Amino acid sequence: MVTDEADNCGTAIVTQSSAAGTAITVTDGQIINYTVTVTDGAGNTATCTVAVTYEDDDVPTFTCPGAQTAFTNGNVNCEANVPNLAALVTDEADNCGTAIVTQSTATGTAITVTDGQIINYKVTVTDGAGKYATCTVDVTYEDDDAPTFTCPGAQTAYTNSNQ
Repeated sequence: MVTDEADNCGTAIVTQSSAAGTAITVTDGQIINYTVTVTDGAGNTATCTVAVTYEDDDVPTFTCPGAQTAFTNGNVNCEANVPNLAALVTDEADNCGTAIVTQSTATGTAITVTDGQIINYKVTVTDGAGKYATCTVDVTYEDDDAPTFTCPGAQTAYTNSNQ
């Protein structure tokens, strides 16, 4: 924004090297130099260069997965593996590049659970400028493993003759 433009013999006209409001593609932190020119009625000019730094202030967008169900993995300690929730995220996008999806507990981590337990995991989508958006996914754990036991072998039963 040019201020205090003046001319000793009339009105000065201010122009810049790119039209204001023109859409351009930039990256976060990119600096573009613009030339500003002030011209008087006689055709005399004065110029300066203005450096503009563009910053990405928009968070990425995405569709969070709905609630999930996970099952115990057959371990006697009622363990289950954390599901890959990041892979279930859809429509991840960012206005200035690629968005990266992560989750609060690493996929495949073995955890001890109880049947019906619900654990909340945070899913985060982060852009190259460090801006991020999050959501929470509820995972219900179910014990779908049948119990195990050792069946006794054949037995012999005796009648009792003391009646």
